Amino acid sequence: MLKKYSFILNNKFYFVKIPCITNKLKFMRLWHCKKGSYLYKTLEYVYSFYCANAKNLYNDYKKYYKKEFLNFYDYLYEKHNLTQEEIKYLNNKFSYFKDYATCPHWNCTELLREPAYLEIFNSFFGGNHDPEENYYEI
Repeated sequence: MLKKYSFILNNKFYFVKIPCITNKLKFMRLWHCKKGSYLYKTLEYVYSFYCANAKNLYNDYKKYYKKEFLNFYDYLYEKHNLTQEEIKYLNNKFSYFKDYATCPHWNCTELLREPAYLEIFNSFFGGNHDPEENYYEI
């Protein structure tokens, strides 16, 4: 069974995208904002920053790394340097990652320092992100 799980490592945001749980409409409903409002547009931008153009780990493995690594587990362990605990949650076809180094809009990451936003972010994506840790160094 899939479980909501996410973490940030080396400027990459890893998460399990469960279609019925982690979609944009559900994210917007958590904030109770009116469609078309400034808050709605801002949060739509934030959701897009974290989820739009995120790469599916399994598809990435099949397309580019199948010959290099014996299986998907080895790909996660060696290519992404993930621990066994992290691989336990991400070893499925619904795991995604987004590389922040390719994103020009770093101001979205600063919202994790806001306690109210952090609480909703953690409940939506799963995980326990700590704003005191400096995740965003290059």
